[in-house]
Amino acid sequence: MSAFTRPEVSQPALLAFLLTAALTPFVIWLARRIGMVSAPSKDRWHSRPTALLGGVGIFVAVVTGVVLGVDVPPAFRRAILPAAALLFLMGLVDDFANLKPIQKLVIQILAASIVIQAGLLLPWTSSPALNGAIT
Repeated sequence: MSAFTRPEVSQPALLAFLLTAALTPFVIWLARRIGMVSAPSKDRWHSRPTALLGGVGIFVAVVTGVVLGVDVPPAFRRAILPAAALLFLMGLVDDFANLKPIQKLVIQILAASIVIQAGLLLPWTSSPALNGAIT
């Protein structure tokens, strides 16, 4: 028997993948069409106008997959998905209102706190406090 086996792919997971592949280019096209682009500036790494709203397609696809039944651990539903939703909303608001870096940092810390509160820590050290900070 081969060391490599073909993994089972659920239909909702496949749908989420296909939705991501289809929605992301569409959202980029739509953002450019309606003028939702970030112009190049000294504090940005891009040299050409870059479409905003990029997370919309990915987030819609992931939520669709979860709602339709992708088998995910309970921790994903109670911690990772809400934290990701918070980060998605932050990015969406930032695309329209240009949040200040400190505002984004506070929201990112809140999202990480949701994950940590659920007991999901990166076990990279022997110190729970340090693992929490890394997480």
